[in-house]
Amino acid sequence: MRVDPKQLYRHLAPVKIRQFLSAVRRNEMSFERLSQIICNQTSILYKGTTIPLFYHEYNCGGGPERTTERSVEMALALMWLRKTSGPVVEVGAVTPYYLTSENSLSRKISRIIDPADPHRSVTDRSSLFDIDFSGANVLSISTIEHIGTGDYGVEERERSSPEALTKLMRESATFLLTMPIGYNPVLDRHLATALIRPDVQLTIVWRGTKFNNWKVTTNRRAIEKIKYGLASANGVVVLEK
Repeated sequence: MRVDPKQLYRHLAPVKIRQFLSAVRRNEMSFERLSQIICNQTSILYKGTTIPLFYHEYNCGGGPERTTERSVEMALALMWLRKTSGPVVEVGAVTPYYLTSENSLSRKISRIIDPADPHRSVTDRSSLFDIDFSGANVLSISTIEHIGTGDYGVEERERSSPEALTKLMRESATFLLTMPIGYNPVLDRHLATALIRPDVQLTIVWRGTKFNNWKVTTNRRAIEKIKYGLASANGVVVLEK
C-alpha cells in the first residue's frame, strides 16, 4: 500500500508526529506500519455511543487495518438487536453467517426472508413484496441494494429497490436498514433525494479509500461523493426507526 506521509499528519498530535517520524527515519518503522497504527480503528462513535467494530473470518476483511463494510453493519445490527423488544424479521439472510443459532441475539430473529439464499435458517423463500411487515421489527443488512439488479438470479424491475425501501419503512414498526453506497445508482439517488419521514434517522458511515478510518455524518450530500471500492463499500447508509 502506497502511503502519502502528508495524509498522516491530520491524525496525529504534534508530539506523536515527531516520535513516529523519528522512528521512521531510523528505519525502525515503515510508513505503511505507521498508517496502520494511526488508522487501526476498533470502534465508531454512533449517535453518541461508542460501538466496537465487528470482526469475523467471513466477509469482514483482514482485520482492523482494512475491513469491509460488514464490520460496521454487523456492529450496528448487534446494537439494534440488543435494544429491540419482541421478535425480529430479517430481510436478507446475513446474520446466520455470523451468529450461531445458540446466540441470544440470533434467537430474537423469528423469520428470515430471502428468495435466493440457500442457508437453512431462511424461513420464507419469497420476495419481500409478498410479505406484510405491518407492526414488525425489521432488520436488513446490505440486501435492498440487490433488488432490481438481477443479482442472485432474482429478476425484478429497476425501480424495485426504492419501492422495497419505501414498503419496509411504511409498514414496519421499527427497523434498522443498511445499504452500501455506490453499488446501486438507482438506490443511491433515491437515498440522496427522497423525503425522509421525521421519525426516521438517516446516518452515513463512511471512510477514505486507503485507511479504515470510519466516520459518521448525517449530511446526505456525502452520498454522491462516496465511491464503491474494488471489492467492498467505502460508505453505508443506515436508516433507523
